[in-house]
Amino acid sequence: MSNLDQIGKRTPYKVPEGFFESSADLIMARIEQEPRKVVRRRFFTSFRAYAAAAAAAIILVLGSIFIFNESNNISLNDLNEDFMRLSSADRDQILDMYEDDLFLNF
Repeated sequence: MSNLDQIGKRTPYKVPEGFFESSADLIMARIEQEPRKVVRRRFFTSFRAYAAAAAAAIILVLGSIFIFNESNNISLNDLNEDFMRLSSADRDQILDMYEDDLFLNF
């Protein structure tokens, strides 16, 4: 016979009487005894954090505007001239490839 069989179905642990009824009061008493710490944020510290976030946002916006505007400076005339410099076989291949494209032929 093993030790588990000797125990049977009874629980070997006991909770002191009134534990659950008084535990909430004990916890609240301990919380109320601890002094509350008042954390004051200095204006300069919070201002510095907000200023850094604003500067990062401005840098991202201006950087993206600069990058995206640089890539869109191709004129239609330049594109047409580059296309005409291709050999006739290359031009025919490009036209065959893109003639059924839904996005280019709307």
